[in-house]
Amino acid sequence: MKFADINKVFTAEVNKYLERGYHFNTATMRGSQGEIAHIDLTDGAEVVRVLLRTFTEGWDKQGVELIAGRVLEKEHISPDADENHADTIWNDRLEQISIQRYYEVNGYGDYKKFYGTAADAEAVSKVRMRRYAQCPSRQNKDMTNAQTIKIAVPFIRRKLGIKNVDKSRIEVFRTPDYRYIISYRGTGYQLNRKED
Repeated sequence: MKFADINKVFTAEVNKYLERGYHFNTATMRGSQGEIAHIDLTDGAEVVRVLLRTFTEGWDKQGVELIAGRVLEKEHISPDADENHADTIWNDRLEQISIQRYYEVNGYGDYKKFYGTAADAEAVSKVRMRRYAQCPSRQNKDMTNAQTIKIAVPFIRRKLGIKNVDKSRIEVFRTPDYRYIISYRGTGYQLNRKED
């Protein structure tokens, strides 16, 4: 799905209200709260906002959501008020009638964005993480050997305050930026490098 398709869905949502006898409530449409677009409609009794805005879900999913919401603050927002008597409709205070989310499923840096479902976004996220983890510059190098274990034992004794260290539970890694990690019983400890 391209953004042009989202524009068509937005238009269809507005047309749905126009076909029910709603008309534009222009006085409340000025201003922006960072959304992509919004249209306010009224049937003379209530005001409904059709809103298109971006969203972020977690650290790896983002996209565009289409919301149709009813204005609840009727004492401040009146249908067909002129521009001098119209208050601001706050997007976060709408009673949601419907919501549709379109997740970005294109690659990072792509010029044109493509959108899909939440399942599509989850699949793309898994592929990205797998590729990230497989990149040689992102992988830690296993440095576990007799010499590094000999260095790690006194460190673990000092750090954890124990006398008997199980050498079979020690792992030593070098990160891509040449930092050393000692892993003991599933917990990692970074060795500080001496600065020149």
